[in-house]
Amino acid sequence: MMERYLCRVAYIGWNFKGTNVQPDQRTVEGEMEKILGGKVRFLSRTDAGVSALNNHAVCLTSTDPLAANEIPDVFVWGKIRIKERPRVFWRWYRYYYPEEVEVPEEVLGALVGRKDFASFSLPERGQDTVKEVFSFSSFTIPGFTVFDVVGRSFLRQMVRRMVMGVVLHVKGEVDVFDLLEKPRPKAVPPAPAEGLILMDMGVQPRVPAEEDALRRARKRWEELWREQRIRSLVLSNWRFLGRSF
Repeated sequence: MMERYLCRVAYIGWNFKGTNVQPDQRTVEGEMEKILGGKVRFLSRTDAGVSALNNHAVCLTSTDPLAANEIPDVFVWGKIRIKERPRVFWRWYRYYYPEEVEVPEEVLGALVGRKDFASFSLPERGQDTVKEVFSFSSFTIPGFTVFDVVGRSFLRQMVRRMVMGVVLHVKGEVDVFDLLEKPRPKAVPPAPAEGLILMDMGVQPRVPAEEDALRRARKRWEELWREQRIRSLVLSNWRFLGRSF
């Protein structure tokens, strides 16, 4: 018997062509549907290369949604049965920009509130480009500037273009204030997708975490973290290529 579930799902976006089902492409929905034998639709669409720690998906299936955890880069760590479509109140994205940049608060503040974000998005034809951003902040860690953006909803590539707009403003290559006053679609290029993570969402009803599933997900994340550190160290040695010892 088919049942409708709301699931909390994390995934490594670098390995997918986005969330939404696409013919002949590896997507998060597509891989989950193969395992669950039913429809899977995410409440927040993410593009190719974008990861998530806490996206939510509605799954219509006769199989336990936790079965999708056999996919090596997908982690279902909570589920509840539902009858009505869930509501989303906010989304929190985090971006890791691979350079330490001191960002003035007034530049970040200019992108907070209800604004026309045409200059900082890839809108579809006829789409309303006015959105409300609740907060936009940044801090630095060694080698990176981390940007946190919270809003109810976002246009395609909006977060990545906001981040790039701020970085280019600091470098004197664009004027964020001018781009807000005189919106020009696609005026700012997007930052690479691999640096973006959907961190959390305000969803009703709330889906509690299943401890065993969460524990397995954390273990796999730690394994991937160690693997990526090793790869990073190996690749860093390529700078010595061609030198004499």
